[in-house]
This record gives sequence, C-alpha cells and structure tokens, in this order.
Amino acid sequence: MLLASITMQAQLKKHYTDADEIKEAVKTVLTTEMTSEDGLLLKFKEKNNVIGTYDFDVTINDKGQVKSVFVVDRKGGSEDLLNLLKDKVLTLKMGFKTPKGRRYKVNYKFKF
Repeated sequence: MLLASITMQAQLKKHYTDADEIKEAVKTVLTTEMTSEDGLLLKFKEKNNVIGTYDFDVTINDKGQVKSVFVVDRKGGSEDLLNLLKDKVLTLKMGFKTPKGRRYKVNYKFKF
C-alpha cells in the first residue's frame, strides 16, 4: 500500500517545458517557502532571526532539485547567516520536473 502511495505521488509531479514557465514556478516555490507556515525558509528565518536582503542565483536540475546557489548581493545580516541560508536553499526541492538534462538558473531576492 505504501509503495502504491509513493508511486502515485511520483506520477503526479508537474512537468514544465517552457523556460519562462519554469523560472516562474521556481519563484513561486521559493516565495511559498518564505511565506507559508510550513515553509522551510520561514521556519529558518524564525529560528535564526534572519534580517536583510539576500540576492541569489539559484540553479535547478531536471528533477527539480536545487543544484547550486550563487550569492549575487547581500544587504544586512551576517556572513554566517548568509552561509546558513545558502545551505538551506540547497536542500529545497521544487516538486516538479523539467526537460531531461537541462538546468535552469533563476535570480531571486530573499527579503527578511
């Protein structure tokens, strides 16, 4: 029964093919993670008292996993918080797929 449930969830993953659509979906997921009560980034903010604005280039792979985070700019906050936030963003999964073998880079400003 558990295996059937896992298989159903895997089959329900959205698959995007348009680059602009993919970038918007990534931004939507990141915004949700920052604003939703269950969002990992909101919990991270509350736990670590994060302040400031962090401008990142986030790259995802074809399975919707964050593969790299490049720091573009930071206003406020500390270097330690910057590194912790970068590590937390690297753990995120987008919950959708993209064309096989492709990576997509999105610029996103995390405002705390």
